[in-house]
Amino acid sequence: MGMPPTSGTADRAGPDRIRLTPDEAAALDLPPTLHDWLTTTGLPVLDGETLGVTFQHPFRVTPTPSAASTKRWPRLLDIGYEQWEPEHLRVGIDLDTLAVVGYGPEPADNAFINSSVQTFITFLEHYRPVSDALKPAESSFRIIGPEEAAEMIRQLHEGTLKPRPKPKAEPKPRINRKKAIDELRDTFKAADPDALKRNTYWPRIISQLRDGLI
Repeated sequence: MGMPPTSGTADRAGPDRIRLTPDEAAALDLPPTLHDWLTTTGLPVLDGETLGVTFQHPFRVTPTPSAASTKRWPRLLDIGYEQWEPEHLRVGIDLDTLAVVGYGPEPADNAFINSSVQTFITFLEHYRPVSDALKPAESSFRIIGPEEAAEMIRQLHEGTLKPRPKPKAEPKPRINRKKAIDELRDTFKAADPDALKRNTYWPRIISQLRDGLI
């Protein structure tokens, strides 16, 4: 299976973007390239459906909260979080290298993610369609309330109960899980080799994807 097409929003301006005003960017004292990108292109508005990642405005410059990470990333531009633990798993841009990192109060929370915010967005765009394709088809099972159950029992006793039509669902394409994940990893490696080094964010994600945990 080849890589699915993506919308390529990393450097595409549009109305659904989170941008800084020139005054906001000046107050944050950002590096010139990041200043320009965040005031013109900006971050896409994410729905949290891709690994729970949500970009959050207003941004703030913050020292990282643990001693271990403070040595590694003295100043971060905090840009968002993972939805399931917004106060613990934060996403920031290292203002020295412009790399995107994950960080939190525990040393284990801290991990390099991508070499730039643009590659981070690109990785998310490639990841989501592969993840969606690997998810099992949704079940048609539903929970009914007591009133509906009583009515069904009445109809059953009267012999008037009719079988419900099965909901029509688009058949999911057959997909070779190993091949799809291998190709995703190859795409990641070509775009940002540092993102696949040991003890970084994306190898954990790929491992969990292989194991069917996400």
